[in-house]
Amino acid sequence: MLKRLKHAQFDLGWIAAAVLPLLGILPTLGHGVIDAADGPYHVHRIYAMSLMLRDGQLWPRWIPYFHIGFGYPIFNFYPSGVSYLGGILALVGLSPAAAFNIVAALAWIIGGLGMYALAREVFQNAAHAHRQQPKKGWRSWFTPIPPPPFPRSAEKGGANPLTEAESPDSASSAPAAILAVMLWAYAPSRFHEVWTQGGLAQMMSAALVPWLCYGLIVAARRPSRRALLGIALPLAGIVLTHVPIAFITALITLPAAVMIPAWITRREPREFPRRFGVVIAGLALGAALAAIFVLPMALELRYIRAADDDPETIAFLSSRFVQLSELFAQPRPVDLTDLTFQQPITLGLTGALLGLIGLIALVIRRRFILAALLALLVGLVVFMMLDDSLDVWLNIPYFRQIRFPERL
Repeated sequence: MLKRLKHAQFDLGWIAAAVLPLLGILPTLGHGVIDAADGPYHVHRIYAMSLMLRDGQLWPRWIPYFHIGFGYPIFNFYPSGVSYLGGILALVGLSPAAAFNIVAALAWIIGGLGMYALAREVFQNAAHAHRQQPKKGWRSWFTPIPPPPFPRSAEKGGANPLTEAESPDSASSAPAAILAVMLWAYAPSRFHEVWTQGGLAQMMSAALVPWLCYGLIVAARRPSRRALLGIALPLAGIVLTHVPIAFITALITLPAAVMIPAWITRREPREFPRRFGVVIAGLALGAALAAIFVLPMALELRYIRAADDDPETIAFLSSRFVQLSELFAQPRPVDLTDLTFQQPITLGLTGALLGLIGLIALVIRRRFILAALLALLVGLVVFMMLDDSLDVWLNIPYFRQIRFPERL
């Protein structure tokens, strides 16, 4: 054990991943609260949560002074995760506004770290496959390559010949992982969440999605009891912070829970049941941890307007669709004198160009299935942001409650 610790090397990429979002975070750490649409609501909920916690209510669902004194079950239908975290910060002496800013900054950092972990895991495996690829000219692009061997010694408690930090694949994957962090941290959606929308719950929930994806891959590659927590904790965190992101994540996670183990065990199908079982167990544990919110909400959902076909919801959803020509538009320069200034809904030109380069690289490296999946997912997201997809939004139960197509 001491010998392993002696030779272990700390990956400085973790520090870089935590520091990269700082340029976007620093302006949030001043006085007052971010001037965003939902900011004051979250500050108020943090204050209300601090009052409930100070009163001894460990999981409040009803705020007695809301709705002009009649009370309101806000936390029965709106997850209280970020309000709870902010309320704890308020209990230790911070103002609700300062707690809001710190939680927003923390979400940005957590997401960057999660994206680094996910990208390093993915690119490390890709680097291994590329090193095993024979160099025979362009014709070799269209020849399938074998997957990397299972790390059986690690699964059974044996020593690996190379630790993760010492692996040449890990070293070669670090720059690509840092680039992935930059794309995530400075995507237009991050700045929209913080500076325009102020959706604190959405910020934190979106920051946990990379951790969930990382947990799914790790559990399928290296199944263990520890891997269960790698799935369960991010999943529970997503559900306990933001329902729309949780709903979107579920639509991706359920097929991924089958596809990832199937892909990893494609050369040894007898391994599939065990690896798939660990993934499903992790998802079940996450659902159990989130049951404190999900069960009361599900039992009482029929009493609120979310269960009805509200015409206002459909009209608002229709107003948020974008034109195809606007999807990759560049943001306008910030003009503080423009009272009607509004950033466009865009996926970002930089991200689109780098995504295209990544797609070409997958084809060159003969990762045709991954390239096809990437193209399919991007095409699906683009389609769902256009008004042609309205019928799809209306026919999936509760999907219209996402309200903002750009959340995809």
